[in-house]
Amino acid sequence: MQLKEIKNKFFMQNVETSQDISYIFAIGEIDGNLTAAYAAVLEKEKQTGVCADWIITPGSTGIWPNSNSVDRATRSRGGNKEFEELLKNNWVAPRNTLFISGAHEDHRWLDQRVLTGNTQILGNFWYLPNSCCASIGPSITGLGKVYSPKVYKDKKRNKALKYYTRNEVEKACSTGPVDMVLSHQGPSNTAFGKKVSNSEGIKPILFASRPKFLVHSGYDFSMVYNCMDTVCLSLAKMEIIIFKWDQMSKKLSLFYSNLR
Repeated sequence: MQLKEIKNKFFMQNVETSQDISYIFAIGEIDGNLTAAYAAVLEKEKQTGVCADWIITPGSTGIWPNSNSVDRATRSRGGNKEFEELLKNNWVAPRNTLFISGAHEDHRWLDQRVLTGNTQILGNFWYLPNSCCASIGPSITGLGKVYSPKVYKDKKRNKALKYYTRNEVEKACSTGPVDMVLSHQGPSNTAFGKKVSNSEGIKPILFASRPKFLVHSGYDFSMVYNCMDTVCLSLAKMEIIIFKWDQMSKKLSLFYSNLR
């Protein structure tokens, strides 16, 4: 069975609900601190009075099934062994969760899961591979990992697994109109504090898919801005925003945000 078939059957059968209104919580980089992230979401539910039907997170989530392989950046952020323990204990996330990869994951392990059609990583916890589109009420196209000029210009290069490819961008552009794009980095030439994104490929996806929202992380910088008629939201680490989805009108709107 091809990945596209797995994606369509899995998400369409197990994700859509009969609720007229649902809420999607987006949270910034977790860096392996999963239980702390869910605690933050549950606290935000108390503050806002709404429950998360789904949580989405734009990497780096800190997916390391073997703690001996954790990279230095994840270790420095405190996400060392938690995912490994959760995986061993068949842990079930308290809320449905969809994530893409960032710079700091075991990409080889995630890619192998995709090849075998097993994108459910934990209970209630799913991986959205690059260039795939999922329906969790609103439709979402994912572009995880990070940009590298050398990798982006060479479609056949596959050794540096933490970088997305031009081929993945072209596939993401072919998915058609979507409600949201979830990426790890922001569009090229956009400034986030002192950092300026050089991430090619994101603007073509926005042009082709015409999403209402782009959600990303990658800079530990909170900001809301516009790019190509899309409202873009940059999330700092553990920053939480909430979207409202109206199933009847098929309208996605921003319900809660402290971004400026």
